[in-house]
Amino acid sequence: AAAILLTLVAGLAIGLFNSLVVVRMRIDSFIGTLATGSIIAALTIWVSGDQIITGKLSGSFSDFASASLGGVQLPVLYMLVAMLALGYVLEQTVFGRQTYAAGYGPDVARLIGVRVARLRTISLVFSGLLGSFAGIALAAQLGSADPTTGAEYLIPAFSAVFVGATQFRHGRFNPWGTVVAVLMIGTGSVGLLMAGTQEWMPQVFQGAVLIVAVGITGIQRKRLRA
Repeated sequence: AAAILLTLVAGLAIGLFNSLVVVRMRIDSFIGTLATGSIIAALTIWVSGDQIITGKLSGSFSDFASASLGGVQLPVLYMLVAMLALGYVLEQTVFGRQTYAAGYGPDVARLIGVRVARLRTISLVFSGLLGSFAGIALAAQLGSADPTTGAEYLIPAFSAVFVGATQFRHGRFNPWGTVVAVLMIGTGSVGLLMAGTQEWMPQVFQGAVLIVAVGITGIQRKRLRA
């Protein structure tokens, strides 16, 4: 319980640090969070001594991810709950509409009285909290803690978000499309390995998907502006 609580607190702290970089220092969010992610990854290796923890993450902690409800494993349910909650907030509330406005047209949003800096800070802090929760679920699922594990999920995560933007909302990031993209990319990566391809092929697939998705998203946004 103490480790889970400390991890969530660390996620909040990382979100605040990201908000300092992005909101206060006015660094592009993509570049800023990529840079802070690199720093945090290095700190993780330093604190852990680059050691993998095994044999201590069993019992009730592993049940956090390995248990199932109605035949569905808990990590999948966590994802679906997050999708529904985020989808409702972003699509059905004033806060969500203002968040979209702050992301896509910050200057216009400021002119109509939207507190852009505050919304961006809340978004980054919540992202840090959600990311730390995902890390807890991943450690419980693997039954071990490897300080280098998280980095391999970076490109698939970017790919899923941009592919998701091409679904349902035509160029706009949305939770529903992201979940569909996660399933698609996961199926493609596993399918390549089951087909007997080389171990590096899923990485090529994920990178290619990211390039195509970014291109399609850009085209869709241009059409919307037109």
